[in-house]
Amino acid sequence: KVVEKMIAKKQISGGQILVQHKGEMVYFSSFGMRDLKEKSPIKQDTIFRIYSMTKPITSVAAMMLVESGQLELDKPVGDYIPELRDMPVYGQSKRKSNTHNMTVRQLMNHTSGLTYGFFSNTPVDKMYRRSQPLLSQNNQKMIEKLAEIPLLYPPNEKWHYSIATDVLGHLVERVSNQSLERFFTRRIFEPLDMKDTSFHIDKGKLSRFSSSYNAKLGLVERYNKSYFQIKDRIQSGGGGLISTSEDYLHFCQMLLQKGIWNGKRLLKKSSVAEMTKNQLPSGVLAYGFFGFGLGFQIQTQDWGNKGHIGEYSWSGAASTHFWISPKDEL
Repeated sequence: KVVEKMIAKKQISGGQILVQHKGEMVYFSSFGMRDLKEKSPIKQDTIFRIYSMTKPITSVAAMMLVESGQLELDKPVGDYIPELRDMPVYGQSKRKSNTHNMTVRQLMNHTSGLTYGFFSNTPVDKMYRRSQPLLSQNNQKMIEKLAEIPLLYPPNEKWHYSIATDVLGHLVERVSNQSLERFFTRRIFEPLDMKDTSFHIDKGKLSRFSSSYNAKLGLVERYNKSYFQIKDRIQSGGGGLISTSEDYLHFCQMLLQKGIWNGKRLLKKSSVAEMTKNQLPSGVLAYGFFGFGLGFQIQTQDWGNKGHIGEYSWSGAASTHFWISPKDEL
């Protein structure tokens, strides 16, 4: 009813809801249009831009490297990406004692001191907007741009949503010595049977791809004119993937089942526990209410039917959302 009302009010072009409870798919419905001009309906296999729902996948990739001993959570990022060693903080003097080294853990829980460029209007955000690191040709070029910009805050001081998971994606590339797409495909997408999750849309799947609209149904990007058709572009660990609801459910199932999917173990139970507990310093909250783990927002208070302690979740810029309630097997 809620989604149908939003469509009637022209707040969204369409939507899709998938619910799994105790291992059983109890609800899967599609509403409205994936493309308004063609009047093409959203179907169960429609492919969406998941944007920042890429971040948990990148975080899982990083934890795989932690498990194999190739990465350490509390090591400085500069040990793996030397360009980001000894970064100054904006407004502090440039003496050596005032340089800072964010850690891998701080990248994953957004206390690294980095920012994004488009959520706030600080002098550092303005530098991001001039430099446009996310519009770089590849992740290496992005790092080179970031190395020229100071941190917004000293690491571990504040929770500030940022480009940190894009840096984490490049860290995965450096440590594994392969592209992010190759690592994701071999270690995550193939084992989880995520057939439609990728950094680009294949020609043969274009007719299943959704167009993108803003809150007033203005066209943001037509499905058949999308830059997701370009193969040779930056593989953004912070927001570069497209996927389907069923594909992403497989990823969520693996997490809910403590690292196992279809009899295959992708992560250790202890890794999932570490990722899904609050990792923020004492007194620090995400958005004023939440904890944050290693790639997930964490529900730390009981809100009755609006949220249970221990739930973890994240969202994407084009109105995609997922949440997992371990307590409810939901």
